[in-house]
Amino acid sequence: MSLNGIDCATKLNPTTATNLKNASISAVGRYLGRNSWKGLTPQEVQAIHNAGLSVWLTWETDPTHASYFSYSKGVSDAQAAATEAEYLGAPHGTAIYFTVDFNAQAQDMAAIIEYFRGVRDGLQGSYLVGAYGSYAVLEPLEHSGHAPDRYWQTYAWSRGQVYPGHLYQYQNGVQIGGVQVDRNHINKAPGAWPEVMADATPVGQAVVHANGGLHLRDAPAVSGKLIANMPDSSKVEVLAKTSDNWWQVSWGGHTGYAAAEYLAIVQPPDPQPIVEAPVPAAHPEVKEVTQLDNLIVAYGDADMPAATELMNFLRCPVILLDYVTPALLAACKGKPYKVGGPDDPKYVTIAGQDRNATAVAVGDFIAKGKQ
Repeated sequence: MSLNGIDCATKLNPTTATNLKNASISAVGRYLGRNSWKGLTPQEVQAIHNAGLSVWLTWETDPTHASYFSYSKGVSDAQAAATEAEYLGAPHGTAIYFTVDFNAQAQDMAAIIEYFRGVRDGLQGSYLVGAYGSYAVLEPLEHSGHAPDRYWQTYAWSRGQVYPGHLYQYQNGVQIGGVQVDRNHINKAPGAWPEVMADATPVGQAVVHANGGLHLRDAPAVSGKLIANMPDSSKVEVLAKTSDNWWQVSWGGHTGYAAAEYLAIVQPPDPQPIVEAPVPAAHPEVKEVTQLDNLIVAYGDADMPAATELMNFLRCPVILLDYVTPALLAACKGKPYKVGGPDDPKYVTIAGQDRNATAVAVGDFIAKGKQ
């Protein structure tokens, strides 16, 4: 279930931070930049934390036009933001959100994607890459080769479409606790400091599937400091599914992060209803999802016949990609199969160059499975 959050440009003090906490706010979004009129200071961070609030970090200078965005700008923004986050004492692995604060069009996305490539290179794994923007920005970003780690959607310019991200800004310019704020839903763990919620997914014991062992790191990134190498077939405790790519785990008396693709849940807790955050009006609302042994996702209508053939072989549900939600993916014990479309790390993709080639690929997969 989502929590209440706000973002604001106003510097908070002990009184206003406490007022927000008393108004059932769990976390606040604030800006990096000690020399900015709206920038966080160590004293403000202390006031926020003392009030029992978490904070998510945002970097923004003037991202209000397409010409702002380039690879080099992404690198420089990321380096400046990381410097400010470290000045405040924000732990590595926290998210920093970089904003696209205008009505971006399809022709602007190439430059925006290059910007986020630069952001990741500039952060060098020290902090998670967060992206703020409209549905038209976040959706193509996710499917680019430079997808962020965390997503924060604004309802502005989104034309009623809701992206299944971590934060959803749904109202601007309201007064809460004496502060002018924007209201947000916190749908999944947003990389706040400290984190405010684990994703609504079952966690429990998992087993390592990596021939050379699996690295346990101190941050959810390949650049994180190596804590240990967990041997193949080791059992670990999964503390939180912090993203699609990284899980927080405990092993051998150590706690850290490991690549999710090499872990398989073997002892999930009893299935619990998962209450999904708002979804696009055009899609059926998903209220509860129980555990699934497996799932097949058809990339498009044309891929449904091949997906149905695979469904008959694997004996598991099939659904169109347009209707997939984070809750549905979370309920799947293993990595779901995707029939058709480009490779996606969230799925085991079975696809060819066209619909007919995809059907052949599915047939080959089934034939191998029967051997």
